[in-house]
Amino acid sequence: MNLKKALGFSITILALLLLAGCDPQFGPSGTDSGQVSTPSDTGQQDPLQPSDGQTIEPSPPPASQPTPPPVKELDGNSPGDSPDKFQDGQVELLPGEYTDNALLRNDDFDDKSDDVDNYKFKVAAGDWFKLTLTPVSELDPQILIHDEGGKDKTWDYTYYYVGNPTGQPQFKLNSGIVGKEESFWSQMSTEQDSYTYYFSVMTVKGKGAYTLQLETKKQNDGSAGKDAGEKPAKAISLEAGKEYPGLLNFNDMMDCYKLSTPGRTTVTVTPTEKLDVSFTLHDEGGKDKTWDLTYYKKTDKKASTFKINDADTGLPESVTWDTTSSTQFVCLKKEKGSGDYTIKYS
Repeated sequence: MNLKKALGFSITILALLLLAGCDPQFGPSGTDSGQVSTPSDTGQQDPLQPSDGQTIEPSPPPASQPTPPPVKELDGNSPGDSPDKFQDGQVELLPGEYTDNALLRNDDFDDKSDDVDNYKFKVAAGDWFKLTLTPVSELDPQILIHDEGGKDKTWDYTYYYVGNPTGQPQFKLNSGIVGKEESFWSQMSTEQDSYTYYFSVMTVKGKGAYTLQLETKKQNDGSAGKDAGEKPAKAISLEAGKEYPGLLNFNDMMDCYKLSTPGRTTVTVTPTEKLDVSFTLHDEGGKDKTWDLTYYKKTDKKASTFKINDADTGLPESVTWDTTSSTQFVCLKKEKGSGDYTIKYS
């Protein structure tokens, strides 16, 4: 009786399994119940197994970025950092380019902070110069120009209208833009044999390296390799029939020349397009001429001076006169603008 019951129970279980669609030895859909199914078992493509059967190699890890080289701090080609205080000295610059300069201040502004570099350079009488500072993109520097006592300059730089239009006692150059070039230039007069400029470089924002470039150019008035004097007593001698170069600007406003002028003489001055020049004729004693030049109708014959300024900016000035003297002087004056000119007489 028990055997019959057991047999009936087994038949019942088998029937239920068949109705559920299962094989007693396999899991659902004919999958081995003891194994994990794979894409190859199910007919699906393995994402790591391309169709040609070759395995895709995993991507290599990203290469590490190279460490940037340390910033050199050999200010002005000196052994190290330029003095932070004016009274401790300045690095002297010669004409040329200096690339290994840096402001490496820390954020605490303590005794170890490098936020000022002091420099100086000399310029000969009559020479032109330009000082240019080019910072890295992370640095916003400013230039302070000093007198010999280390204080900010009070020079009246009339050529620099943007930076110092009202003659303020401090003379600073700063565009306020990170990574932007700063520069200043001037033309020396002939009152002294040489001039010394003192300046410091400060960081306004950021830190990093900067380049300094000092350019100088000698005056060549009258092809003499120097600036023509500002008085007849310092005039440069010119030969008749030759054309000579010259330069006038905001710091060099007068050039005087000595002429050999027997008989009728014509002087012509031709400025560049940005320069308006006048000139005055002088006798051998250096005084303004009082000749009665009847041919020159525009001249006030009763006036004690003889000054020519008929032409506008960029146009030639010319005058012709008769004289029995063998030596005369002509002094050119900048009226407006600045630039080169040529002078010729015959």
